Amino acid sequence: MSQFPQTLPEMLPLIPFFVTLLLGIAWFLAPGALFRHLCIEPVERHPEATGEGRSSFAGFPIVFGAMGIAGTDPVLLFVTAAAWAAASAGKLLHVVLDGNRRVSVMVRLFIAIVLAAAGFTLAEVPQLRFVLPQTLEGILSAVSAAVTAAYGLLALLAPRAALSVMRLKPVGEMGPAAGEVRGTLAGFYLAAAFLVLATGSFPAILLLGLCWLMTAFGRMIAMLSDNGNNLFNWLALIQELVLAGLPLAVVFGLAG
Repeated sequence: MSQFPQTLPEMLPLIPFFVTLLLGIAWFLAPGALFRHLCIEPVERHPEATGEGRSSFAGFPIVFGAMGIAGTDPVLLFVTAAAWAAASAGKLLHVVLDGNRRVSVMVRLFIAIVLAAAGFTLAEVPQLRFVLPQTLEGILSAVSAAVTAAYGLLALLAPRAALSVMRLKPVGEMGPAAGEVRGTLAGFYLAAAFLVLATGSFPAILLLGLCWLMTAFGRMIAMLSDNGNNLFNWLALIQELVLAGLPLAVVFGLAG
């Protein structure tokens, strides 16, 4: 952006990005508090798993929000709106299947719907083209996107299993925990993967690479500050750096 927006019409497209960025920052800075609010806790013998908030939960929202604020690209606004739409669907699934109708759950569902609607109203729909990748560049970004989509689908369809992979568990029944995993966590993973697979555009590939790079950075911070210097986190860090490196190699022309 050349200058800070001065009028309401100029500010409106930024609202979904600001909210998304603030959510990611909150996860990065205070994962323990958010996990307690959502009734999520680390499994026994792995208290360091709180660091997943700084990585798995924070990485994608921070990059979605920051890239949108920096450029307000219509395609980025579309994918952010798509992420909140997917989050809304996951939260609605939580209400219907898990039977959780607490006020806090309904408020988060309402906010997600509003952010999705606001984004789609102002976004430009990108040209979608679902084709099998034919080049090395296309294959590299598609592999990262496919793995991202698999993680997103796991979170959407099996939130308890997704938490288990991260060495987390719900406190008691799957209360607010399922809504956050099915919703925000799944939504941003699925939206980032969808945009790469459906458009293969430069902004989409860059977004995916930076999301995984930020996730890896959050994990490194967790390893340093949350007593997470263990084999699991080293393996997860390597995986996240690979998932970041595949699309970023395409962006920087290293895959040719």
